[in-house]
Amino acid sequence: MDSLTVASRSSTSIAADRARPLRERRAEGDLLILESVLLAEAGFRHAFSTRTGGVSGGPFASLNLGVAGAPGEPDSSANLAENRRRLARSIDVESCPWVLSRQVHGREVHWSEGAMNELKDLASLPAADAIATATPGRLASVRTADCVPILLACPRRGAVAAVHAGWRGLVLGVLDAAVDRLVAAAADRGALLAAIGPAIGVDAYEVGEDVVDAFRAAGREGSFRRDSRGLRLDLFETTRSQLLRLGFSSERIDGGPCCTHADASRFFSYRRDGARSGRLAAVIEAR
Repeated sequence: MDSLTVASRSSTSIAADRARPLRERRAEGDLLILESVLLAEAGFRHAFSTRTGGVSGGPFASLNLGVAGAPGEPDSSANLAENRRRLARSIDVESCPWVLSRQVHGREVHWSEGAMNELKDLASLPAADAIATATPGRLASVRTADCVPILLACPRRGAVAAVHAGWRGLVLGVLDAAVDRLVAAAADRGALLAAIGPAIGVDAYEVGEDVVDAFRAAGREGSFRRDSRGLRLDLFETTRSQLLRLGFSSERIDGGPCCTHADASRFFSYRRDGARSGRLAAVIEAR
């Protein structure tokens, strides 16, 4: 299959060198966020969170942005709400409603318009792995703890999407679905911008042959590295390759390898910490 790449270490490093990293920005207290230069210059308020600057304790210290009722996440609703408020305040969108979903590792896109439902717990949320909206002042958001968060935005129309993509979502085409939904809502495909956030890096992400088979069967781009330690999936390069196939030029893609597993001081990681890992968030405001 032409779209399946089993990469050597050198070819993966070359791909990483082409990526423009996200930049760090300190907010109130010790809250640290990452942001895309592309999205910021286009006027989109957005953030990829880190784990610093919140009120949660223990394994969730400190900016846990999960949702009450999620398996393995017994952090309090009050902590989660305060952490969301702090992140929103860091990008001056404290009054904007968050659009959340129950993420299921699929390709469903939830289009948000009209009245907002009150957030109660995980069971009350729509099942979707991408949130898209063109309603100004609304925050599209996804949660991650190793999977790839991708923020999409159309500078000409103001429409945005937040995408949660693990290997299953990338096989199923969640990026395709999110881009198609934005275009259906009058976004300009040729103007779309993308920013790739922190996720588990290729050195830490060992997978089985079944993952290769899934990419092959779906005809999807997948970047793998095989070495003496086994087979590993490069989520960053796989995401970038799929964006390029969808018509994004490299100049319209921000973000580069930033490993959640390797950096315990800045990021939560499910593979590193298990079920009691906190959650990071990627958020973007439609304008």
